[in-house]
Amino acid sequence: MQITSSHIRWLVTGLVLLAVLIVSLVPGGTLPISIDMEPHMRHFVAFSLLGFLFVLALKADWQWTLVAALGLGLLGFLIEVAQLFIPDRSFLWIDVAAGFVGALGGAVFGVFLRWFVR
Repeated sequence: MQITSSHIRWLVTGLVLLAVLIVSLVPGGTLPISIDMEPHMRHFVAFSLLGFLFVLALKADWQWTLVAALGLGLLGFLIEVAQLFIPDRSFLWIDVAAGFVGALGGAVFGVFLRWFVR
């Protein structure tokens, strides 16, 4: 099987998604690294990157960009709900909003980048 640029885009997207899930769903204070950034900004940055990567992996048009952003926004909400059951984690609406706005911003940036780089 030949590895194509599409395979690489999906691999990178999957690895970043996995990293976001792991970091989001482990008990608070158990990660060996610390990122000196407000939690809401971490959500915004992580979901911006995911939105951007999903648009590139999907080679999305505007319709699929919106679907990707809404899907990632839903994922952010579900992560916050799951955090209710994880020690030293909590549900915060500001994190849901930061994840959704980040996903939308990253996805729109990805579409514009694809449009200009053709």
